[in-house]
Formats: sequence, C-alpha cells, structure tokens
Amino acid sequence: MELKTDNITVDRLTELSNEQLLKNISLLKRKVEFYYCQELRRIEKNKRSAIIKDLEEFRILQDKYNRMKSLSPYVWFENWEVYNAIKGEAMKRNLSVP
Repeated sequence: MELKTDNITVDRLTELSNEQLLKNISLLKRKVEFYYCQELRRIEKNKRSAIIKDLEEFRILQDKYNRMKSLSPYVWFENWEVYNAIKGEAMKRNLSVP
C-alpha cells in the first residue's frame, strides 16, 4: 500500500534531495495537530463505510480510533509511519534530523 500525505509519497522518499527531506520533517513537526486530526477523520470515514460492509473491519477501525484518541497528538506523531519513514530516510543519509 502506498501512503500519501499531501505531496509526500512514502514509496518515493529516495527521490527527494537532502534539503527536501529536512523541509518535510520540519513541516510535519509544525503541523502535528493537523495531521493527527486528518488521520482521525480518515478513520471515521472508513468506519462509516465499514459498518455497512464489514462488521469485523468496523470493529478493528473502532479500536484503532479509540487507541489513537487516547494518545496525545505528539505521542501519535512520534509513532506515525509517514514521519518515521521520512526520518528513517534522513538518518540513512546521515542527516541531522531537527
């Protein structure tokens, strides 16, 4: 599965320059609450369709939503796969991550 966050596509991180990687990290850190809320809305949307189609998927999404709501945006952010993928690519290149 390909993860997208606005213009960030995790599959294509290797194509970014060092400067672009660091700018993406900086941007993500400034907008933690926005991405947290965006992810909650995405889960909510998926839950609405899942309750009609697949009850088991709905329960999984409900559990994910409840776990995410119990975390602060900053704790969630530190474990977010998009942020960690970008940070990991920066560390592979021995960049100092802000």
